[in-house]
Amino acid sequence: MNTSTPPYFPALTGIRAIAVLMVYFHHFNPFSEPSGIGFRLFAELHIGVTIFFVLSGFIITHKYFVDRRVSLSVYFWNRFTKIYPVFFTLSILTFLARAIYLGVFGENEAFTLLLNLLLLKGYFSAYLFSGIAQAWTLTVEETFYLSVPLLALAWKNWRWPLLKLTLIITASGLFLQYLFQNLIPSGFLGDLQFLFNFTFFGRCFEFLLGMALAYNLQRRSKPKYLTLIGTVFILLCLLALALIGKEGKTGDNFPLGIIVNNVALPLFGIVPLIWGLIREETWLQKLLSSKLFLILGDSSYVFYLIHIGIIQLALSTFGFSIFVNLLILYLCAICGYYFFEQPVKIYLRRKF
Repeated sequence: MNTSTPPYFPALTGIRAIAVLMVYFHHFNPFSEPSGIGFRLFAELHIGVTIFFVLSGFIITHKYFVDRRVSLSVYFWNRFTKIYPVFFTLSILTFLARAIYLGVFGENEAFTLLLNLLLLKGYFSAYLFSGIAQAWTLTVEETFYLSVPLLALAWKNWRWPLLKLTLIITASGLFLQYLFQNLIPSGFLGDLQFLFNFTFFGRCFEFLLGMALAYNLQRRSKPKYLTLIGTVFILLCLLALALIGKEGKTGDNFPLGIIVNNVALPLFGIVPLIWGLIREETWLQKLLSSKLFLILGDSSYVFYLIHIGIIQLALSTFGFSIFVNLLILYLCAICGYYFFEQPVKIYLRRKF
């Protein structure tokens, strides 16, 4: 068994800080005029989620499934200890605060809490934004974590190409939606827009592209200008989504926008950028590898979970600007990472 530590790419930690800032400004737009180009561009910064999905595909594959055999029990335990303790704690606090504020906690609230704690809420349109609203992405991530051993097997041993895997997964989602839409209540797998925006079945191409990059990274190629090409295409996709969006809806609410967000953006923008950050020595690579961005990147998971929710709502009562809120939330996130996420993860991995 090869248990050697795979190479670490610090710039990929730094880019997580950029991705989570994109999501923050998507939710808290600094522009006030909805019809203005500035507002519309910032509204499309949900593409930070797409960056996270491609990164997950790459990092998980690179760390656990490329020339390195780790037992599945270790792999799953590592994923659990990384994701769940922070999520569980914040979810309990969120539902506790809601119960105290509303003075009620009945069967529906208990069922909603259960769906959240089991990371299943992302499969149901009626519960998608319950609890920690933005944590619907964890349902997508966890589906990938559970699927990736089989995907890696299909990729390496059976030589199934990227397009075939994508079609199989997406077709499976469409079949499940058709089969259970009238049997399982609460909008199970929702409609087509829900499927392609909020579930792994519709977002699998992003993860698979990350996996493909991990498997092909070992080739002795010397890419040029990938960082620049990736950055330019990300900006072009951002502009395209802003132009596609209309009637107060972001571009990914429309079929063409879904194609841009789920296919063109990760394929022509995010993958080249990640590849460039790994292979090319650029000012952006150095910036994202700096101590500041490593700290912000490490704490990005906590920041993501608290930037909307009870902590943010408490801050809103003081009337701070979104930039002051951003600073305070990041200070909370950094403390959360160093004093809770990291020590709990280390303790659980050593103890068990």
